[in-house]
Amino acid sequence: MGTNATVWMQAVRHVTMETIEALTASWNEPARPFARDLLIPRRATSQVLRQVSSGIKLVLLEGAPLAGKSNVLREISLHTMMDKTLATLYVEGGVGYGILQSLADALSRSLAWPVTREEARNWLVRVSEGTEYKLLLLIDGIDPTDNNTRRDIEDLSSALFGPGLSLIAALDDVTSDKLSSTPNRLSDSVIGRRALHVSLGSLDDQEFKIARKVLSKHRIGFMHGASSTPEFRQPWVLRAICAPLFERVEQAPAHFSVALPPLLSIDLIRYARKRFTDPELRRLFKAIAAALLADTKDQNRDISLMLESLEVNVVRRETLNRYLDVTELNELIDRGFLKPAINASGLPILFVRLPELLASELAQLLADELVPLISADPQLAASWIAGAASNLPIGDVIAAQAIYDAVHRPGSISIQLITELLETSPKREPLSPGTRVATHFPGVGLIELVFKENGSAVVDIDGQLHTIDLGDDGQSDTYTNIHQWLILSHLAALPFAMETAEGLQRVDPAILLKVGTANIVLRNPGGSHEMRAAPTHDLPGIGSMVCHEAGIIEPITLSIFRFLMSESVNANDWIDSAISAESMPLLGRIHIALLQIKTSADEELAKWAKNTLTTRVLPAFKLFPLLHSDDLQYTARTSFP
Repeated sequence: MGTNATVWMQAVRHVTMETIEALTASWNEPARPFARDLLIPRRATSQVLRQVSSGIKLVLLEGAPLAGKSNVLREISLHTMMDKTLATLYVEGGVGYGILQSLADALSRSLAWPVTREEARNWLVRVSEGTEYKLLLLIDGIDPTDNNTRRDIEDLSSALFGPGLSLIAALDDVTSDKLSSTPNRLSDSVIGRRALHVSLGSLDDQEFKIARKVLSKHRIGFMHGASSTPEFRQPWVLRAICAPLFERVEQAPAHFSVALPPLLSIDLIRYARKRFTDPELRRLFKAIAAALLADTKDQNRDISLMLESLEVNVVRRETLNRYLDVTELNELIDRGFLKPAINASGLPILFVRLPELLASELAQLLADELVPLISADPQLAASWIAGAASNLPIGDVIAAQAIYDAVHRPGSISIQLITELLETSPKREPLSPGTRVATHFPGVGLIELVFKENGSAVVDIDGQLHTIDLGDDGQSDTYTNIHQWLILSHLAALPFAMETAEGLQRVDPAILLKVGTANIVLRNPGGSHEMRAAPTHDLPGIGSMVCHEAGIIEPITLSIFRFLMSESVNANDWIDSAISAESMPLLGRIHIALLQIKTSADEELAKWAKNTLTTRVLPAFKLFPLLHSDDLQYTARTSFP
């Protein structure tokens, strides 16, 4: 290619687009990192471009698995495609034989001409000496145990290369930490001293607004409340629930659009089962699911790994080796379904891509174990399924699907399971001063908090103590037995009947009536502190309930919405039963659901919802303290359920 900018810029762009196209998902390779026609602009993209434009030679783009690092590199590539002075060359890393060899291989494939490692390096040296044009070398994924890659990064970021070359490497948090520190972790390594770090986390408020605009171009939107759903700030979730709808919406009439539920539900697993039908792929993911469940049962795992596994699907390599042979494991890694990494404790682990398919297989395995447990001891079965939900990412969704799967197994399941789950109601208790809590924060790792009497907490991060303010009330609460009713919240979204003493009866309306009375904000405790914040009303003697301005942010409210949408006038008796329960939290949830139904395009349904609110639900609130009044103390505040 030489050093003629007109020639080499055109050539590297061609190589990059070929690579991106090869990494774009298709029906038979769904685990590839890019979704066609779906790219969410990220703040990190402009941050990286500003740094390299200012002369920074090495940028480490770091974040948790599935945070969208590859798509930031893709966005950089597309952003510079027509730039007169910048060109990007995208290279896959993590192959074990270094960046320069990966670069040589990529050039050889695209140019149909053999390129050696040294020839690739010499070409980079010549190009880097220019001052008018700049090449951005994007490396997607790095194996921290690959010494060749470490040496290549040190080489490419050294003074041997001029200002015309900048290196941008996307890597996981733990990998970045290892590359940036000396082996004894007492000082910065060569890479650590040279690199500028750009962190990529969940979608922030502005990025999520942009994501919604991107999806709206495909005529896909969300119901009110989606902005408060932590899971929707994960790019993989948006891709999993939206990408399958693109073709369907595009083939529909121009006035047709889709309004998705405002929070994650068992729909995710339903989508996965429709999309992933290859029996061999399902067999392999069933093995991964079995290994992951085996890991969750091992209480001797490193504490940092245990806490990380609550937020992201990760399995120890030694465990997975018992369920898959070497050939199968390597195939899954090569196809992108598994991503090797090293845990903070130095343990070889694998992150699982396609979390929706994994969730589907986990539900099937839990159902297999649940049926015999119920026959032996329904109370133990209820406790066990709640425990399983608490140990898995989106565990409440998975456990609800497991129960629904078990209902359809030979022998079915007993109504006693539902009864036991219903009888274990969630509780909210304040944390006493001196309580010590360990937790895992993406991008930070394991931290320990000690709660103090003055409304603050001391946080221990890597041996350094930091004091944080816990908010206006200076208190923090803990929630117990929350997963039993969370599971039922999702399960009640599906109409289903079970054999009772009175015969076969539909049970989801009764679940809605009972779980709807929960006097706490009933949602999954996962996600960041900021994303758990929601406007609520705290009322003495009544409890905490979501403000209607928040929209639908609880699974139980979504299930009530779906029930009322499907039943409408046939739900009048159920509405009467709810009013007679004299539960303000239940009325609040029905109020929120009916407000959403009022906006329905179905005029008759919208009319019924408006009339039900005006004549029945709002008058029932007169039994309780008024809300949203400047003259009353019961006003909306932000809480962190």
